[in-house]
Amino acid sequence: MVAGIAVLVTVALAAPHDAWTPHAVGPAPATAWEAVLPGAQATIASWQVTLGRILAPAVPVTAALLVAGACAGLATALLASALVHAGLSPLLAGLLALVAAAAPLSAWQASSPLGAAPLAVATAFTLWWLTSRNTPSPRSPGLRSTMGLAVLLVVAEATARLRQESTLADTLRLVRGDLGLPGLVLLIPWLGGAPASVPRRRVWLGLAAVALLTTPLPGPVRAAALLPWTWWIAGATVAQLVHERGTPAPRWAVVALAAWVALHAAQVPWGHQYQQAALVRSWAEAVTARASAQTPIVTASTARDALVSALVSRTPDGAAARLVPLGGAAAASAEGRHPVVLSAHGQGTLRWQGVALDDIEGGMGTSVERLLDGLPRGVVTVAVIAEEAARRLTPAHWQSLGRVGLRLADAGQARAHALVGVTGARVGGLEAAQAESVRLDVQPGDPLGRLETRSPVDLRLEADISHVNVWLRGQPTIVRAPGLALVFFSTRGDLLAWRSGPDPEHLDGPPLGDGVLARSQAVTALPCLDIRPGVESSLAALTSMGALGISLTEAGRAEVAITRPGTANDAVRLATPTTPEGPVLSAGPGAGVSLTFPAAGVAGLLLRGPVAQAVVRASAPGRVCGAWPMLHAISLASGPVTMAVGPGLEPFFGRGWHDVEFESGTGHFRWMAGASADLLFALRNAEPLLFSVDIQGPEAPQPDDTVHLAINGHDAGLRPLRPIRGLYEWRVDPAHLMPGPNTFTLTTTRTRRPIERQPGADPRLLGLLVRGWSFRAADR
Repeated sequence: MVAGIAVLVTVALAAPHDAWTPHAVGPAPATAWEAVLPGAQATIASWQVTLGRILAPAVPVTAALLVAGACAGLATALLASALVHAGLSPLLAGLLALVAAAAPLSAWQASSPLGAAPLAVATAFTLWWLTSRNTPSPRSPGLRSTMGLAVLLVVAEATARLRQESTLADTLRLVRGDLGLPGLVLLIPWLGGAPASVPRRRVWLGLAAVALLTTPLPGPVRAAALLPWTWWIAGATVAQLVHERGTPAPRWAVVALAAWVALHAAQVPWGHQYQQAALVRSWAEAVTARASAQTPIVTASTARDALVSALVSRTPDGAAARLVPLGGAAAASAEGRHPVVLSAHGQGTLRWQGVALDDIEGGMGTSVERLLDGLPRGVVTVAVIAEEAARRLTPAHWQSLGRVGLRLADAGQARAHALVGVTGARVGGLEAAQAESVRLDVQPGDPLGRLETRSPVDLRLEADISHVNVWLRGQPTIVRAPGLALVFFSTRGDLLAWRSGPDPEHLDGPPLGDGVLARSQAVTALPCLDIRPGVESSLAALTSMGALGISLTEAGRAEVAITRPGTANDAVRLATPTTPEGPVLSAGPGAGVSLTFPAAGVAGLLLRGPVAQAVVRASAPGRVCGAWPMLHAISLASGPVTMAVGPGLEPFFGRGWHDVEFESGTGHFRWMAGASADLLFALRNAEPLLFSVDIQGPEAPQPDDTVHLAINGHDAGLRPLRPIRGLYEWRVDPAHLMPGPNTFTLTTTRTRRPIERQPGADPRLLGLLVRGWSFRAADR
């Protein structure tokens, strides 16, 4: 009981209460917060979070943490009691139980409801019940029962491997990590002789039965169920050694076990956990403030989403109306709601399941004061502020920045917009200031601001009138961010997170790490068609938007036959990232394709041109939806939009283009594969705009050569083809546009095939060379 209370008290006093940390060896990487929990683990986590919400609705995060701690404490107490029946004294049993509780996996599930502490309680109770029975037990398992369980285990594991669902390797890795080398060594002697009083047969059969019953469970859950049994075996070995070594052995065993507990405790990255939890908590609170019944938050079974769900539950209308699972977001969009997606995984799934996505207007971020005032000790903060953003900072903002190192003499001055917390810290020409921009290079060990905190990394910080840039270790981390940016590091130099935004009241960014900001909101539902195995279905009503999303509910194959109008035969391309677990695209007849799904999943197809007819036949149930080729629509609300041709702009190219190419010194470009080609643009609004394209002709033009633009089939005008590269601009009538995807068709009277004039030259037919384009409002 004392051991169990010690675990609960440690969790209550030492674990961070701002957020629940995911499982990781050492400091958790940012990706661990985004990892989806497997089914059984997600269910157990949901039970613990729900119980915490019921017990203390006002503080659901802390309550769920204490639920996990209470379960871990109870499991520790039961293990200690069972260890007494292995022959250990109560003191040694309690210490060994604390060693087990302080081991990496067990310590995590004690301080996070995302673990499987309730299952550890169940299996520890079973162990205690079996070992505490007074009936005699044979010293070794019977041959028949041993062989039977062994055969069942082999069959179960072989079945799981055939279904690619085996978790044995992950389970053994986690068990080995908790036991460590000392624990593994203690397991070996128990394979030999043991005192008759030790219930050896029951433990063997119990361990085998638990291993069999947990075969379908995820690795962390299965390891949580098996660890009490392995620790009991290690305890029985300790008891045997103490008995054989005589009087001094118990004292040395106490010292060794106490040192073992201390070593485990020293391995926990307490500071890093507090820092991550504080940053994720401020991010989650800003997200939940925007949640409503009309704009619910899309959640999945991740550490980050579990925190969002708990915080939303504190509101009067609760989580039911303000949250929607990822699998239900498409249905919510069809009902006229506008779910908010906060992850790249969610974006990549929903955009191919009948949901059109767009940027979120107004920002979802945290204010400067809330962000900085809630930081724990040990966080190194660097800020870079554009001049326009500096004018919007209030005295309260300046005070918060002063607490993290701003030289208060700089506050409100002309040079304060340069580098808050860093400005004036370096001398000797490394700060390069101009009339409208400033740059500062920071090396490891340089003092930052008035607090004299030392920089843990090398940085380049740049600010101008309206935008900022941050380079970390020579690589761009924040590029052309409007307003201001804050970057947070640990004293070891780990990048914890970044936040940026034009408004100091709404600084946004990914929860942790240096990833890109993923924010989308459903704007409308797109047409979909359910498909049945072996039945051919027409896709004529789904192809007008330029892309298709195909999802199957199980492993199978989907064949899409496409007929192009006229002689066009552009190849369909896979839009979703290629992964070993994802669908594989292969060419079919004509412009058709075949998709092989190793498991249930979703794939996006870029049609790359008009479609006269399309049909699909699949070997498994599924769904096909119309989709926008690009993730978000273009909006001119915050200013002009400029795009340079590159590999990432594939969704914007429709019919009639060669592949992207690169030229040193000038960047990426694409040739038209003939006299005409299409560009695809999704627009948020049909409004007057100016459209400019960076174009170069294939050769010197004749006086009557032209470039023509048509928008959705409407004539937008001719421009004479110039002899050199230049910008071609058209004023676009809003009557020719529509919200959503639009087709911009470029046509030229001048083409060439280089091989016809020079043997061995490029054999392709070349039209115009395009390097990029831009949009701006016509009245600006």
